[in-house]
Amino acid sequence: MNAFLKDIFAQPRELKKVLVSLEEEYFEQVERIARLIREAEEVVLTSMGSAYYSLMPMYYALSRRGYRVALVESSELLRAQEQLAREKLYILMSRSGESYEVSRLPQILTEKGITSIGITMTPDSTMAKNVTYVLNDCASYDAMVCTKAYTSLALCGLRCIDMLEGVSSDLSGIREIERMLDWMEEHKERILEEIKRLDILKDVPDFYFLSRGYGMGVVKSGALWMEEVARKCVSVSSLDTFYHGPLELSRTNIIPVFLGVDLDSRSDMILDRLCSFSDKVICFCPENMKHGNGYTIFYPEFQVEPEYKMLLLALYFQLLSYQCAYINGIEPGTMETISWVVK
Repeated sequence: MNAFLKDIFAQPRELKKVLVSLEEEYFEQVERIARLIREAEEVVLTSMGSAYYSLMPMYYALSRRGYRVALVESSELLRAQEQLAREKLYILMSRSGESYEVSRLPQILTEKGITSIGITMTPDSTMAKNVTYVLNDCASYDAMVCTKAYTSLALCGLRCIDMLEGVSSDLSGIREIERMLDWMEEHKERILEEIKRLDILKDVPDFYFLSRGYGMGVVKSGALWMEEVARKCVSVSSLDTFYHGPLELSRTNIIPVFLGVDLDSRSDMILDRLCSFSDKVICFCPENMKHGNGYTIFYPEFQVEPEYKMLLLALYFQLLSYQCAYINGIEPGTMETISWVVK
């Protein structure tokens, strides 16, 4: 089996392993991070590459709860060091902890006496050694492109947010997360088979990924996978902004891909309009949405916080990038110009 596909398929089991570790071995660290978030005047989430996208579920979860939170590339913070402030809490994520920006930034924060947290799969990394506190992600490494790393780092961040109320773990919520992961494990091959039937992926020029709300975090991550794995250019927009002009692109050969979340009568209208212009629209939509146009693949709903749904929806976009690469003669998950750690 292709290494990239193997990593995708390993996610549900790995995520269950990480979930258990956050409830047992690393529970005190999770509680400490939640306390620091509560006490901070503002939370700054920062990273680079795939780990930057792993921070998006955490960003949406904090925003929804009314916290002051910013999501900033670490390179931007390095270029504006005069804006680093002690009243802010800086949370970094990184698979390796060795990429240039995430290894350098904690050293500067420490020199300035600023509290920082590192969430990483490599607890002995340069980043981990220089942050104030560390939370270990115990998932196994990916072969190259971040798949398990993306979702497992995101899961670590979300469990910290769950503890903000300062209460013990919600067992019913954890059980529902486990039920979602079990569903992913049981149906991952079926999802791939559905995506394999998307014959329009052959010789596709480029894509336009569309969504709303927390779905925007998923399609932004999906764009990165499609560009890294299948080497296709992807534009990303909210469905509503797309309707204000870029809708004209639906008359071209570009493939629109819509992730349906936060649906209402207006999104239905825009999607109907889009499908009336193009017969190449790919839709990933909840099972209760009966949409007859385009190529539609349905996903199930679970009673979890919205941001946890991003872990499920990521699976669809990872498999979409895998199939697009495979059907166009590219070995999925290989890199020719960069290494595992970006220096």
